[in-house]
Amino acid sequence: MIIGLGLPRTGTSSLADALRILGYRGHSWCALHGEGETDHDWDVLRLRGVRPSSLPTFYIDNSVWKELDILRIDREFKYILTTRESASHAESMAKHTKTPSCGKVIVPAALPNILEYHSRVLQRIPEENLLVVDWTTGDGWPELCEFLGQEIPDEEFPCKRC
Repeated sequence: MIIGLGLPRTGTSSLADALRILGYRGHSWCALHGEGETDHDWDVLRLRGVRPSSLPTFYIDNSVWKELDILRIDREFKYILTTRESASHAESMAKHTKTPSCGKVIVPAALPNILEYHSRVLQRIPEENLLVVDWTTGDGWPELCEFLGQEIPDEEFPCKRC
């Protein structure tokens, strides 16, 4: 199981697309837009230990920060924290949430400080189970594929909004 831990506007959609290209199936949800995609029959995977199948799966919900302290940590799971520089994140959030298309399921003021949140993730998730990536600085297939033990695909990394 792969769990995405990024805040909104840190590349969680790109991560979901990349995982699908690698053959994983799962669930992704955007708290800003109030929409998502699922590749399974289950509506929402509960992070407290429910495993939907033995197939390679992922769960990405960029509002997972609300449950970080009760998130069940499993040594068999892989956790991916998508990030970006603090000022760039704040600018992107401000710009993005002013657009009419934003579902405003959450508002920027409700989000934790990105640096404090990252510190909490680093304290909570074992280092050997955690990958921290920043698509805006050029991270992509090499980092992701090495962490997952996968071959780098021939297609370009799906960096949607970075």
